[in-house]
Amino acid sequence: MNIITKMTHSEEKARDFFRFHLIKRSPSKYVYYGLSIITFLGAVVFLFLGRFYYALFFTFLSLMLLLIRRVTINITINKIIKNLRLPNYSYSLSFFDDKVVYETEYNRKEYKYYELLGIHETKVYIFLYISPNAALIVNKLEIDSEKRTELGNYLSRQSKYRHYRFK
Repeated sequence: MNIITKMTHSEEKARDFFRFHLIKRSPSKYVYYGLSIITFLGAVVFLFLGRFYYALFFTFLSLMLLLIRRVTINITINKIIKNLRLPNYSYSLSFFDDKVVYETEYNRKEYKYYELLGIHETKVYIFLYISPNAALIVNKLEIDSEKRTELGNYLSRQSKYRHYRFK
């Protein structure tokens, strides 16, 4: 397999990456979901005890925890994007049988597939995680359909591949 993609940096691509990363990959989701479930179970217990005001309050608290998570993610993304300085150059990603090559005018870096921390595919993007908080981003819409299918099939056979229903 030898697929070469030409990409550019963009605010939209960075925003989508951080949204995916914070919503799907961040371990803080377990804290928020756990607290939300616990407070909802508390609401159910108070409902059975006949304490309707407490049940209503805990239901409200459970929903607010989920809303707070979403709002904090959006605030965090906006803050990151505000401070982010995107480079003005284009880059290419070349996919070979054993590695992916990230190349710019100034720089060339090779990543073996087994070195990647994860390969995550969404409806629009493929994220090749090179560190816990950074990824090489492939916008699938910028690749012709034949190469996109070939790349998706090849990457899906990799051990660290995971497909998400996200955007």
